Formats: sequence, structure tokens, C-alpha cells
Amino acid sequence: MWFDSPDNPANGLPLVALGWDLTTSFRPGTAMAPAYMQAVSHQVDVQHPWFGRAVVDRGIQSVPTPELLTQYQALYASVARTYRSEWDATGVVSASVNDLNAAGASVHEAIAKTVSQHYTTCIGVVGGEHSITSGVVAGIAQHRAQFGILQLDAHMDCRHNYQGLRYSHASVMRRCSAIPEVNAVVQVGIRDYCLEEVEFAQGQGFYTWFDWDMQAAVFEGHSWHDLCQRIIEPLPELVYITVDVDGLDPSVVPGTGTPVPGGLTYHQATYLIQQVVASGRNVVGFDCVEVAGEPNSTGIINATQLLYFLCGAACRN
Repeated sequence: MWFDSPDNPANGLPLVALGWDLTTSFRPGTAMAPAYMQAVSHQVDVQHPWFGRAVVDRGIQSVPTPELLTQYQALYASVARTYRSEWDATGVVSASVNDLNAAGASVHEAIAKTVSQHYTTCIGVVGGEHSITSGVVAGIAQHRAQFGILQLDAHMDCRHNYQGLRYSHASVMRRCSAIPEVNAVVQVGIRDYCLEEVEFAQGQGFYTWFDWDMQAAVFEGHSWHDLCQRIIEPLPELVYITVDVDGLDPSVVPGTGTPVPGGLTYHQATYLIQQVVASGRNVVGFDCVEVAGEPNSTGIINATQLLYFLCGAACRN
């Protein structure tokens, strides 16, 4: 059970846990986040000043994790650790990259199938590393003709591949942008990236809000409300929201795998999400990814609160 919300298999908001972290390139642990977050979710009080009791009134439909994902997470965990160690030591792509890429492709397809099977008007996802998002988006694309993506993140995630891995957390927005139904990408909080990613995003027509520019605008007197209107303006009527928690200030979820100084405050992030819904746009899906930390830690609790807010935004559609 999530959030002390009744399990509602018929009409509840579908929520699927995807504990996957085989391409994690720095601090591991995000595969455990769904279990840790569900365990503390009963600490989240159900009333909210914006969406009231919408989440518990609707209920949650707990979607089973794809069996293949669970199997491959266990089967390839040691392979991935060895591969990362070899890469860190030599910078050379070893032969096991083929196995890891094949596993990544299979899990991508398994996620897409699960999402498509349980999709109605919206679906929520708890990660797991950010690479899962491309599978989720592919699944939604089987039901939605055109939609945009709002990405809260410290990183652009637009590399062709990373460390030889095609389905890497660092390549996920490149994979998503190749899905024909995705017609706009807006990135917010970006502050750690390479030239390859900037050139790709510009070539694809992404709308990228670098953290430096956003913070400068705030310091110079622009309101966050006005900035939010400019951020969401390019988004179409239907929006998928992907929240990599490293897009927020590291004090919010300090255990995340690749923290970067700066970023959005918790309230800036939630206000931006609220403004998407207030604008009349519809949330077709969302994820909360790259959460990591010890059980019952502040970061896990904060991420669970953020997940509840995302559920509330979806229920306000």
C-alpha cells in the first residue's frame, strides 16, 4: 500500500516501481528506492492545500514490476559493477558491454509493455535510475498521439551513449526524443553537461533552462511565477513530467547518485509542477527517479513527499 491509500485496481492511479540501476555511473543504490519510499509513504499525511484528498479519494493501482527487470537487475548486477570498475580504471569498453546493452534494450521493451498494458489516462513511476524513462515514454506513446516532456534535472542526459552503454541514464533524453510522439522537450535546472549534449539539444529544438540563468533571473528580481510561465509556454496540451531528484538542491535528496550544487528548491519544483496543471495542460504520466539513501533517511522521506505531490498533480487533471 502507498500513502495509506486504498488499493484500487479498477480506477486508481496506476503506479509502478522500477528498481533498476545497472547503468549507474557513480553512487549506486537507487534500485532500492521504491521499496524504501513505499515503506515510509505511510508517514505522508493525505491532506494537501492544493489537491486536498484527491490521491486517497481516487486510490492507487499498484502495477506489478516487470518480471524481466527484476531478473536482470539480479543477474547483471555483478557484471555491471565489474564493467564500471574496468571502465574507471582504463576508460576502455570491455566485451561485457554487449550483454549490458542487450539487457538494457530488453528492459526498455518490458517497461514499455507494462506501461502500455496498464495505461488509461495517466501513469506514475518510481525509480530506479533515469534510464527507465525511455521505456515509460515508449509505452505511453502507444496511447497518446503527441505529447511533450518536462524534465527537472541537473544533467541534460543527451549523450549518444555513456561508457559504451546505449540505454544509460546519461542518454535517456536522447532515447526519448527519438520517439515520434514526443513533440517538445523542456529541460529545467541543468547545470552539469558536455558540449555534445548542448549541440544535440539545440539541434533537436529542446528548450533548455540552465540553472545559472534561472538563478540569475531570480537574483535580478524576476519572480518564480513569471519564470514558470516562460518555462511551460512551449509545452503542448499533454505533458509527461520526469523528475530526476538531482535537479533539486542536493539538500533535498542528498543520497542521489550524482549530486550537483545549485538546483531548484523543493517549493520551486512543486510550484512549477502545479503551474503546468493550472495552465490547463494534462499530465499523461510522471516519474520520480535517481532517489537513493539509507532507509528512513531524510532524502527518502523528502522524495516520497515529492512523489505524493506528483500523484496529486495527476489526480487534479
